Amino acid sequence: MRLSDPAGQTGGWILKSWRPYLWIILAGLILYSKTLFFDFTNSDDKQLIVDNFGFISNISNIPQAFQHKVFSKSPIPYYRPMLTLSLMFDAQIGGLNPFVYHLSNLAIHILASCLLFVFLLRLGNNRSASLFFSMLFTVHPVLTETVAWVPGRNDLLLAVFGILAFIFFLRYIQYGKLKYLFANTAFLILALFTKESAIMLVPLFLFYWYIRAPDIFSPKKLSSAAIVWLFSIAFWFTMRSAALSNDAFNISLSGMLLYMVKSLPALIQFIGKVIIPANLSVFPTLCDTSFIYGVVSSVLIAAAFFFSKRTDKRMAAFGFLWFILFLLASFVRPAHETVPDFQEHRIYVSVIGFIIALLEIDLLKDIDLMKNRVLIPCILLTVIFSVVSFGYAENFRNGR
Repeated sequence: MRLSDPAGQTGGWILKSWRPYLWIILAGLILYSKTLFFDFTNSDDKQLIVDNFGFISNISNIPQAFQHKVFSKSPIPYYRPMLTLSLMFDAQIGGLNPFVYHLSNLAIHILASCLLFVFLLRLGNNRSASLFFSMLFTVHPVLTETVAWVPGRNDLLLAVFGILAFIFFLRYIQYGKLKYLFANTAFLILALFTKESAIMLVPLFLFYWYIRAPDIFSPKKLSSAAIVWLFSIAFWFTMRSAALSNDAFNISLSGMLLYMVKSLPALIQFIGKVIIPANLSVFPTLCDTSFIYGVVSSVLIAAAFFFSKRTDKRMAAFGFLWFILFLLASFVRPAHETVPDFQEHRIYVSVIGFIIALLEIDLLKDIDLMKNRVLIPCILLTVIFSVVSFGYAENFRNGR
């Protein structure tokens, strides 16, 4: 089982104690500090904050956030109570000052990156590899939109709640204590009230439990977990249904599946943006986004796995399943949307699964930052990604 934290396997000033968190925090602050002075864009910011300020500025409306869709004047029935609550928090502090809203985005992103470091350790990865990929997550160009664009916060929150739910899930299956299951469930509920795709966490819990700890996949533990998860989903679904009673996606299950199938080519495009982030776009569509980077990246990844001798295929499958499930969930759209876009903030949570899978490649799982021949290329790649992200963030400065 890879459930322990192997923090003691590596040492040195770079990886010692709290220092990895410091590097992550510094990287995030240095890269995204300029976004603190960005204005609101002319996109969803205006509807969520400016036009809706009368609502979010009044804390007595907190219960109402759970009783209505997030876009009050839009036909799209998105249920996002946690996003609304976070905006209400910002409104109490800064009114309509964009600085406060961007600061919250940056703080949540840094928190998500630090939690990712903890999560990767809990999954059994070495401290060097966990830090390197957490740093890449912090500065990756394809995630720039999620941080620099205020409405991208929804995916930031989903990542935080989702990672915390999984960390406590790992504790539960390791120790079997109900306090960990209840903590896991609490964060699952928060994730559900953040975004519908959080429901994908449940099959991921079960899949990981089965492949990593089959010896403790007991009926008693499973039944306890299943009961609280089902209760949580039922509670969320009831609240969501009541809030959206007059709205609907107007799309059947078959239509939903067809929509997802038609969007599958975007998987290749997103893979390309993760490995070779040179084809970024604010509002990308299948027609105006190149497939070449995705094809090249897929071939490189396939070759790396082919030549890896110590790949845990089940763990790699878990990572890719995480990547695919969360991305497919983002492909479900309202029926009236004839030309769907594939905005890059939707890949934020999916990238976590991609990282888990890549860490099963021998070359990557053996990263040792205490060796200069490894440390220097890792720093160089981090700097390159940071430079690209720094320039790309300008697209979200004052409108689009």
